[in-house]
Amino acid sequence: APIESVVHARAELPIAWLPLRPGRFAADPFGVHVDGTLHVFFEDYDQREGRGTIAHACMGSDGSWTEPETVLDVGVHASYPYLIEDQGETFMLPETSAARELILYRATDWPRGWQPVATLLAGFPAVDASVTRVGDRWWMFATSADRGPTHNLFIWHAPALTGPWEPH
Repeated sequence: APIESVVHARAELPIAWLPLRPGRFAADPFGVHVDGTLHVFFEDYDQREGRGTIAHACMGSDGSWTEPETVLDVGVHASYPYLIEDQGETFMLPETSAARELILYRATDWPRGWQPVATLLAGFPAVDASVTRVGDRWWMFATSADRGPTHNLFIWHAPALTGPWEPH
């Protein structure tokens, strides 16, 4: 549901949960409607491996889910698959703080194919980076895994989604 409907809800809203799977949990869901289908990207954490990958599932109009499938495995823990639409294309900015870089991916074969298009931050372990456009500038907000993931908000800005990103 749009965030406005959640914020202004006066009654309990219906919730459609992702299916439970032994040894795994889903976190950080980001959804987007495409051609009448709700596509949800999320962290798929494998408890045996101790790391997450980015998975995808679709929710039907009846509340049923397709089987989750991995769409991005970068070799380190990946989570928070922040989705961005810009100039008719869809991008994903997953957290990969263990790699100490923040890479922007572009959808090349929706919804399963993702290719890196730019390294937005190199040498910085960004946690849960979120971007927004205000006027003619892009703004990015994140914390640092080195300083505690819930401490010290860092802010950058750029003329384009692909950068160059400068500290604020």
